[in-house]
Amino acid sequence: MSVRSVLVLGDSPHAAGLLEQLDQDPGSQRQPDASELPDVAILAGSGEGDLAVAMSLLESDRPLIVVAGPHLAAAAVHRLALVASDARATIRCWLPAVRELTPLENTLAPAPSLRVDRADNRPVEDLLFDDLARLGRLAGRFDQVNATLGPSGTVKLESDLGSDATWTLRPTNGPAEVTLLVGDKPLDLQQSTGDDPETEWLEMANGASHLELEELIDVVETFAAIQESARRQRAIDLHHEPTSERTVFKSQMAAVGCLLLLLTLLGLVVLLVLGAALDPTSTRAGRAARVGFLLENDDFLNNTATLSEAGTDHLERIAGRIEHVRVPIVVSATGNSDLDNGRRAVVEDELDRRSIGVREGQVITDKPPAKWAQRLLKFARIAWIAPLVVFLVLQGLILATRRASGRRMSQPDRVVR
Repeated sequence: MSVRSVLVLGDSPHAAGLLEQLDQDPGSQRQPDASELPDVAILAGSGEGDLAVAMSLLESDRPLIVVAGPHLAAAAVHRLALVASDARATIRCWLPAVRELTPLENTLAPAPSLRVDRADNRPVEDLLFDDLARLGRLAGRFDQVNATLGPSGTVKLESDLGSDATWTLRPTNGPAEVTLLVGDKPLDLQQSTGDDPETEWLEMANGASHLELEELIDVVETFAAIQESARRQRAIDLHHEPTSERTVFKSQMAAVGCLLLLLTLLGLVVLLVLGAALDPTSTRAGRAARVGFLLENDDFLNNTATLSEAGTDHLERIAGRIEHVRVPIVVSATGNSDLDNGRRAVVEDELDRRSIGVREGQVITDKPPAKWAQRLLKFARIAWIAPLVVFLVLQGLILATRRASGRRMSQPDRVVR
């Protein structure tokens, strides 16, 4: 008889019963490390290293038993579900609390309400997770949660299609007690332990599962929503979607879209502040530069008052518009008053030569706007609009791929003869 090799990942307290049965099974033995592929793997922790090994084993087509408990994060379960879907592998879930429970047959309307009353001093998370799994097995998915947690706690679960449920916990000075009511009828929770719990490990090793993977996803998502509801002190709505690459992509795109829109709003505020502080039109040179009436150093030969070829062309364009633009012609100040006066005189003479009368004060010298300020404002404008453009492009790609996928689905299959 061959001995089954079992790799245990993690050490959650919720796995104590399973590991005890494993150690008592003469046909199974623990594998000390992941250097070799085991016959069965048990994920009993929530560490990133344990999760990585578990996903690798799923890809290698090795059976994986996940110990359900409050230590499981919804993101970790979703990652396992995606890998299992891609590898066409099956994940088995260990949660003895629901072993013998079956869904209620709600043939009557309205569906009966469920109520769990506990008197216990143990941690609320451990008690709530198992009871939540029981309620989910009996009533199905819940669509809204409202919770208050502490030494005592109350959780209200509402469903659009099934039964509503209430879970309460109160401290006690006596023995622990629990009551589950389906309508007015009590349900014995001891039946969930089964008649022969020593066989549970063998059942799991041979392919049985206490929970379907979709049930486990619902439980961990609802448990996370309850914790969030207790923290924020408000009701939380649950939106159930099947775990797939598409839903993950949609969630990521929604998060990215919200982030980009927020960055656009923040960028607008920064741009307005910079625009007010570095407004180039606050000076005469800035206003002249805005309409093209600023003659800069490049329009003159180096350290002279002689117009360069580019400066002559620039002055020609100014002369053609001077009658229509009520902005003075500004010669960039160099700090050398003689050179500045000489350049201004050259500009006035060139305009007179073109028979353009220049009134007094229409040609002036002024310090040009700082180049760094102009570059900073230009960068701020690009940085402000870029997130919005990226968001719109991504949304366009999603729409285009959705339409292409729809066309492929609508085309009839061709039969090749």
